[in-house]
Amino acid sequence: MYKPVISIIIPVRNEGDRIKNTINTFAFGRSTLFHLEFVVVDDASEDGCCTLLENLLSWERDAAIVRVIKLEQWSGIPFARNVGANYAQAPILFITDANVAICQNWDIPLFRHLHPGKVLSAAVADTVSSCIGYGCVLRLPSMGVSWMSNPYEFEGDIPVSACAGTVIYTALFKKLGGYDTSMPLYGAAEPEFSVRLWLYGAQIIICPDLVLWHRFRPAEERNPFIKHIEFLQIKNYLRFALLYLNNSDIKATLHHYFISSPTLFKQAMQYLETDYTIMKRKNHLQKVLLRNFDWYQNKFNN
Repeated sequence: MYKPVISIIIPVRNEGDRIKNTINTFAFGRSTLFHLEFVVVDDASEDGCCTLLENLLSWERDAAIVRVIKLEQWSGIPFARNVGANYAQAPILFITDANVAICQNWDIPLFRHLHPGKVLSAAVADTVSSCIGYGCVLRLPSMGVSWMSNPYEFEGDIPVSACAGTVIYTALFKKLGGYDTSMPLYGAAEPEFSVRLWLYGAQIIICPDLVLWHRFRPAEERNPFIKHIEFLQIKNYLRFALLYLNNSDIKATLHHYFISSPTLFKQAMQYLETDYTIMKRKNHLQKVLLRNFDWYQNKFNN
């Protein structure tokens, strides 16, 4: 029985042929044919994009296989990534998106930089503008992120790993419990996971020669989608703040959304005020994390 060295985790929802192109760039961009596994989590796609994907590759011909896990209802990227990680057989996870292309010989910088306790953040280039982001910075009081244009702004350390290009040992991912699925669909789960990694004692470093070209949604697709999930996004960011920030910074985040989105802020707070899992989760984090958020703020000048 073949044992994969790396599992590529790809959540997919209605990506058409882009998912096939993504798989092919990884499979045929290796410098050597080490065993590679793709775990594609079909998040209730409606366009048939994952049909026949499992026939794309084989162990014997390509030293790679595709496994498709189908979710019956739309569950969102954090949940889909956790499902993929649970099915993965390799000791290393490469967490990415369904609409990327990776650089040739991508495995060489990956194996050179990856060490236990370190998580790699790939450089992500926009396929349209060719702008490159080297991980992200957490922005207070919104709890959102912005791209870094300088990979060595923090001497190679990365505050928030690019969600389209995160490489992590499977054991570490599982120790951390994966992404927080109480922050569903889109937004806060990726920065929260990176903050948790840092506070757990791990290190996220940039791998600038590991480059992904990413298809970002054009405005005509992105803006309606963001509008559709705006309530969930605000609720997620508020939950993120409540879990990690001190009282003064929590007040600043609450004030930010009270001013910027008063109606949705009120609805989100009504929901969160009855969510008793927040305090339980906060108590758990305080027990298992080695550092507190003040340490993170000081390190990255938040």
